[in-house]
Amino acid sequence: MHWIQRIFQVFSVTAGKPSLSFWTNVATGMINLVFDYIFIVVFGWALAGAAWTTVIAEITGGLLPILYFLVNRKGVLYLSRPWLCMVDLLKVCSNGVSQFLTGLSMSFLAMAYNYQLLHLAGEAGVAAFGAIMYISFVYESAYLGYAQGIAPVISFNYGAQNRKELHNVFTKSLVFYGMTGLVVTLASLAFASPLAWLFTGYNQSFYTLTIHGLRLYALSFTISGFPIFAASFFTALNNGPMAAVIFVCQSILFELIAILVRPLILGVDGIGISVDAANVAALLLAIWFWKQNQSKYGY
Repeated sequence: MHWIQRIFQVFSVTAGKPSLSFWTNVATGMINLVFDYIFIVVFGWALAGAAWTTVIAEITGGLLPILYFLVNRKGVLYLSRPWLCMVDLLKVCSNGVSQFLTGLSMSFLAMAYNYQLLHLAGEAGVAAFGAIMYISFVYESAYLGYAQGIAPVISFNYGAQNRKELHNVFTKSLVFYGMTGLVVTLASLAFASPLAWLFTGYNQSFYTLTIHGLRLYALSFTISGFPIFAASFFTALNNGPMAAVIFVCQSILFELIAILVRPLILGVDGIGISVDAANVAALLLAIWFWKQNQSKYGY
């Protein structure tokens, strides 16, 4: 049900109903909060209660959009009897390679980071890095949310051969990522101390490592949104292989090289700025791809 909810988030935006996805997420979040209290605190079900809460929330999040697209037959999109078209199915799967590689690379890179941190900073370094990852995900959600939300608009204008509007969306997106990157970087630096305390305030050594690492990591927020947008942009243009190259280079190749090489020069601080170096390299690659394909797609 979790993946059904994720899939229908894209359908909701494409159908011009982004509020459906928003309120579905709100509903599942509220169910988690309410039933966690009921099952764990009131009924005393402990871990089993948390598990049942997750099941109920995921079923709700999956069923709500299904019911909407099943009942609402007057919208742009609605559910009907399916038929199998292998050509379209293979095209969709190939176009989604970049998202597949993103999920795969996150696990692979986490192991590489943990190995280096255990070697250079011990368990405290691993704990601090885990907190930094949670914080960074909160900040980078703005990048991911915009990239997912703007993708149907890009696809529509490209399919309609509306090159003027496609150019308009492209340039405004670059402005958005530039301004948002600056704001997010300043915010992460300004609130580094309270955010670090929120996750590791129970231990002074963990807190010190977290705040130091977060200030190094924060520099990456300035440009990290551009490669995310570049991959989403080419996916929306039905160019999955190019999007996959950007994802692979940013999330696996560039960052893995930085993780292995930087600590040899800068020690444990090299791990903190590994993502900065990887994002710079990914941004240069994205700019090159944009330049090479500008006349082809007309943006």
